Amino acid sequence: IKVGRVQLFVIALICSGFIAFGKDFVLLWAGKDYLEAYYIIVILMLPTLISRSQSLGTQILLAKDKHKFRAIFYLVITLLDIAASIPMVMLWGGIGAAVGTCLATIVGPVITMNIYYSRVIGLDIKAYFKSAIPVLLKVAVVLGLGMIMNHYWRAANWLILGVQILLYLAAYLIVMYFWGFNKGEKALVAGVARKFKRS
Repeated sequence: IKVGRVQLFVIALICSGFIAFGKDFVLLWAGKDYLEAYYIIVILMLPTLISRSQSLGTQILLAKDKHKFRAIFYLVITLLDIAASIPMVMLWGGIGAAVGTCLATIVGPVITMNIYYSRVIGLDIKAYFKSAIPVLLKVAVVLGLGMIMNHYWRAANWLILGVQILLYLAAYLIVMYFWGFNKGEKALVAGVARKFKRS
C-alpha cells in the first residue's frame, strides 16, 4: 500500500495532466487531423491508474513463484483483446481498438488480478482500495481545476501550454501535500527537498 500510493500519486499526475492539457498538446504538435489520438490515449490510460500503481504485486508473485497464473491469464486476455478489437475497429476505427484494450485491461489487471492477489497471494486489496480511492477523488478535484483553466485559457502556443502545465503541477503538489499525503509521504517529500537543496 505504501509503495502503491506513491506510484499512484505520480501516475495520476501524468494521466490527469494529459487529460487536462493533452488535447492542446496534440493540436499544437500534430494538428486537427490527429485529434482522435487524444481520445485514444485517454481511453488507454485510465484503466492503468490502478494496475500500474500495483506493479509491486508482480514482484511478490515472482517471489512466491506464483507468476505462472499471471502469464497464462495475460495471454488469454491478449487473445480476447484482439478478438474484441477487430469488430470494434471495423465500427469505430482507432477509438474502437482503444475501447477493446481498455475493457481487456479492466477485466484482466484491474479486476481478476486483484481477486487473485487477495484470495491466493493474501494481499489486503480492500485496504489498498480504501487507501487509493480517496487519492483518486482528490486528483479529480485538481483535474477539474485544470480543465476549467484550460477551458477559459486555451493554449494557443507552446509557451502558454508550458505555463499551464507548470501551474497545474504546482496546484497538484500543493493540494496533495496538504490534503492527500499522509505523514510518511510528507516526510518522504521533505527528505527529497533537503537533498535537492544540498545539491
